[in-house]
Amino acid sequence: MSGGGAPHGGPGGGSGTPAHETASPSLHGQFAISPSHPALPGHFPDAAVVPAVVILEEVLALARGWLGPVGVRGLPQAKFTAPLPPGARADALLRLDGGRLKFRVELAGRTLAQGQFLLAPPDPDPP
Repeated sequence: MSGGGAPHGGPGGGSGTPAHETASPSLHGQFAISPSHPALPGHFPDAAVVPAVVILEEVLALARGWLGPVGVRGLPQAKFTAPLPPGARADALLRLDGGRLKFRVELAGRTLAQGQFLLAPPDPDPP
């Protein structure tokens, strides 16, 4: 993981609070990726941006802090519409819809990424 992503009170520096405005269980969390993250060097060196896979890792870290050790069966939908600069604090909105975790990542009210993970129960015997 990078440097943020754990729910409120977690070790990563991110925050998350359950949202109760909707019928589906949801969470609003935040994360920021340090400019020294190992995935950044060489990733658009003149104008660094956080790679999509790092954003997805942060979304899953928030989800696991909220839901516990869930597994992932797939990522049927993911759309990245704007870059996330290193050091910027992003808002992550997660909503549980059956076996799907729907997410949206925003920066200053602008959607940067959205999609959904297919969740699976945790593996009782990890390798």
